[in-house]
Amino acid sequence: MPVETPADTPPADDLFGPAYLDAATFRQMAGLFGVGMAFCDYPDTDDGNLKLTQVLQAASRAIDAFCAKTFAPDDLTEQHALDLATRQFTVNNPPVVRIVS
Repeated sequence: MPVETPADTPPADDLFGPAYLDAATFRQMAGLFGVGMAFCDYPDTDDGNLKLTQVLQAASRAIDAFCAKTFAPDDLTEQHALDLATRQFTVNNPPVVRIVS
């Protein structure tokens, strides 16, 4: 089965590289992440969004280091056989955005 990984990532910073979330998406999901109170240091302005984006970029690099893997932002198509006994297949390059049969 072909598996597609994300190709569109937020703009990259020269120091920290791409972030896995942009500031707007992170703000929308703040309740889920439990960080709503932390936004007083990162107001919803251009300057606040720039600072928040830099923090998100640094967090993305920490994720890469913890997982010992860089999640490539390029589209990638993989072919996998479905194990009929378990009805499962293994993805080599997560995260997966969409599975096409």
